[in-house]
Amino acid sequence: MFPENIFQALAEGDILAIMFVVLIVGFALAYLIDSHNESIRDGALTIRKICVTGQEILFLIIRGVLEYSPIGVFALIAVAIGDIGVSALVPLGQLILVIYGAVVVMLVVYAVFILAMRRSPLEFFKAAKEPMLTGFVTRSSSGTLPVSSRAAEKLGIPQSTYSLTLPLGATINMDGTAIYVGASVVFVADAMGTTLSVAEIISVILVGVLASIGTAGVPGAGIIMLTMAVNTAGLSMAPVALVAGIDAILDMARTMNNITGDLAGTVGVDASEKRRERKKARARQEA
Repeated sequence: MFPENIFQALAEGDILAIMFVVLIVGFALAYLIDSHNESIRDGALTIRKICVTGQEILFLIIRGVLEYSPIGVFALIAVAIGDIGVSALVPLGQLILVIYGAVVVMLVVYAVFILAMRRSPLEFFKAAKEPMLTGFVTRSSSGTLPVSSRAAEKLGIPQSTYSLTLPLGATINMDGTAIYVGASVVFVADAMGTTLSVAEIISVILVGVLASIGTAGVPGAGIIMLTMAVNTAGLSMAPVALVAGIDAILDMARTMNNITGDLAGTVGVDASEKRRERKKARARQEA
């Protein structure tokens, strides 16, 4: 996780090391942007613009690849079914069931969390129903933000809170993607007849969590993070094509999970802020 040489880590695709360095550089860049030295601040802003432009370039290239990937995925799955038979679809069905089952468990966890915040889970899911369905259909956390904002208003959360937490959550709160990456890596290992050790499973969990933070809130982004996790586990990339064939089905569930988590986190922040305000009010009364 702590690389001796970042360029070697980049060349070898050591994702944990790269993510660690990226986080450190990002924090340092944010600090410099707030600097009182104008020349340092201008330079930091320039670097950020370069990073943002580079990100958009990569997104454009990836979007082009994804537009043609269905043709390749169709061919790869056709070959697999031709060689193995319809039984090749059984493991894919199991993967879908595992991920959807995990999402259901997460929804229960969110309900318990909402209850702990002294709010009604029924009220929460009634308000969250529209963004959950929108995210399920569009497969985009970022595209669902306006709908999520309306749901936050229905829950009585002030704009000063949800205008920060929802965009932040759409960027870094990708728990559904973390579930998807972990389950899919195990699927890839099973498809290769490989048993992951405890250390490898822990590594996959770390990569899944860290990679989910950097996953773009757009359709198809999760498959890119999956390739990173598979590479970290030292597995073959061939079975990833099978996962790509059902990625849209998996993407619907994980996006809905991500959006629900964003709203649940927003409710938690709102409850915390209200408790803080009540403490301040009591302190003023006592004074």
